[in-house]
Amino acid sequence: SESRGEPPFTPAVQTLFAFHEALGETLDETVAARIVHYRDLMQLLQGGLARLGVKFLLPIEAYGSTLLSCALPAGFTFDRLHDALKPRGYVIYAAQGTLKDRAFRLGLVGCFGAPEVRGFLDALAEVVRA
Repeated sequence: SESRGEPPFTPAVQTLFAFHEALGETLDETVAARIVHYRDLMQLLQGGLARLGVKFLLPIEAYGSTLLSCALPAGFTFDRLHDALKPRGYVIYAAQGTLKDRAFRLGLVGCFGAPEVRGFLDALAEVVRA
């Protein structure tokens, strides 16, 4: 079938449609605007976390605009923090390797904006201060 230009198995059609839609949205928004959007969200997130006293694992200038690694707040395990944030509508990601017991990760990928980042920061403040 490959010699006829056909895939050797059924392609993941839904993935191709999702990719096509994402490309269309990116072209409508423009790549430059999307870069600015995520950079602004990251600055908002970093500033809010710093005000809450959350420590970053790297110098702030070392981060890009989509992934952030933070030390767990004092007295929190990953599971405790995750389980307190999830019912509030926010999901954090576990660190890996030797960092798994002392850090967590945050991703800024998806269709959301500043209101959602502020909502996360408010939820985190509630959890940490409880």
